[in-house]
Amino acid sequence: KHSVKLYKDFIRPILPESKIYHHTPDLKKDDFAVIEITSENEEKGVVGVFTLAGNKGIKNIRFKGVDQSKEYKVYLDASADVRAQRRFDQGVSSLSFEEIKQSIIERDEIDKNKKEGALKIAPDALYIDTSTLTIDNVCEIILKQIS
Repeated sequence: KHSVKLYKDFIRPILPESKIYHHTPDLKKDDFAVIEITSENEEKGVVGVFTLAGNKGIKNIRFKGVDQSKEYKVYLDASADVRAQRRFDQGVSSLSFEEIKQSIIERDEIDKNKKEGALKIAPDALYIDTSTLTIDNVCEIILKQIS
């Protein structure tokens, strides 16, 4: 329900006159693709990050439709329990809650210990623990920090 409301209230109104940027990945080294949609006046925008190889690691994206003189760094986090519950509630896996949680913990450990591209929080990033927040709460926090 929330996704439909988000689309109807935020995304659909900017689509007719939007600028669309596709951040084409280098398929030899990247495992994700990005599409960025901004309103014509560049005051509103949405970004979609799509994994191509199942890797859920950190993605650094340089937006094209926002003020290029600014740098926005946001790190979204949530506890393994919350992330497992969210995934379990989606109902798209045959795994139990505990199996999902264990896979998240294992993946986090792998991502944090990679020799290249290890998952790290940039020292100047806005860190948001989303464990107890709604999407609207997260958006409000980000907008307050960057405006």
